[in-house]
Amino acid sequence: MHSPVLLAQPLMDRVLSGFLGTVFIAGVTFCALAQYTRVQTARGEVTAASGFSAVVTDEGGVISELLVRPGQSVEKGEPLARLSRTQVVSEQGDTTLFSITQATQALANVDLRLRETEQAIAAARGHIAQMQRSAGISTSAATARRALSEQRRQVAAKRLEQLEALAKEGIVTTMAVDQARVQSMQLLQEASDGDLTINEIGRARDERVAALESRIRDLVNVRLTLATERLHTEKQLIDLRARQAVAIVAPAAGVVAAISVRPGQRIEAGHRAFAVARPSARLTVVLEVPSKAIGLIEAGQRVSLKYDAFPYMTFGLRYGRVVSVENASLESGQALSTDGRETDRKFLVEVLPEDSSVVAYGRERSLRVGMMLTADIQVERRSLLEWWLTPLSTLRERIG
Repeated sequence: MHSPVLLAQPLMDRVLSGFLGTVFIAGVTFCALAQYTRVQTARGEVTAASGFSAVVTDEGGVISELLVRPGQSVEKGEPLARLSRTQVVSEQGDTTLFSITQATQALANVDLRLRETEQAIAAARGHIAQMQRSAGISTSAATARRALSEQRRQVAAKRLEQLEALAKEGIVTTMAVDQARVQSMQLLQEASDGDLTINEIGRARDERVAALESRIRDLVNVRLTLATERLHTEKQLIDLRARQAVAIVAPAAGVVAAISVRPGQRIEAGHRAFAVARPSARLTVVLEVPSKAIGLIEAGQRVSLKYDAFPYMTFGLRYGRVVSVENASLESGQALSTDGRETDRKFLVEVLPEDSSVVAYGRERSLRVGMMLTADIQVERRSLLEWWLTPLSTLRERIG
């Protein structure tokens, strides 16, 4: 005799199965609807974009003097500050300063020799002028004596003619005629001596003038040599002073928007010392993003900005949009840390802030060039289900 078998499921098992099924369906629904977001954090700073000119130093040194103040208008090429370059110091002291001292002394010595040469040239020219005046006076006196002798000779010549005529008539003796002839010849010789004296004065004057002019030409050549030496020494001094200090100048006309240096501050090459704003100026944010996240960042992505000067927990978050991503990293060659290990490279990402100011304690405060900040960039967003299934899909693709 067979008895019927009754298959019955306990009530508790049915309740537990229904609960687990509900949990499973809810979990699958949650995973399908919930989103997984990966955010990359990067440090950056507010910097200059179009309308701004960032003044970057070409070399390191110490700021010796600030020549402008924030808000001051400047012209292109106007000095903004003076930078004392880092000097090489030996056992004798600052080698550049020592060279400048030597060049200054050499320049002073050349100037002294130039003054002495100029004085010698002036003295020689004065001697020539004095000699010309003395020779002129002597020539005038000799010419006057020569003219007087000529007059006396002419008178004696006429008297001789008269005596010779009288001697032919027998009125005067031959001796008287001979005496008159001798006197006439003496006066003729005196006139000739006067011509000789005049010529001798001119010859002596010309010889001495020629000697002095030759001396002057030598002194002029010396002056030219000294002038050339002075130019060379002056150029050397200028070069040495240029090595010691250099002016940081404005790259364009505008208004000094920011100054990140102070007198006495030591800076390195590439330091952004000033920002000069033009009327069309706008601010931008430059981030340094690690290479592990740069592949998922593109223009148009929204970025959360947390300014160090305005803590976001007090003043709230600010936002911006990615406008450009650099194609090359900041470092060239292999990027190594101080202990020799390879480090993650950094790429520049430019972000345009939605606001150029922050309302703090009831006042609107403008962003300034050089402000540091932290940015959160959303680099990945997908559902949890997709995130969980991705490894399986990747494994299947590799196997297939």
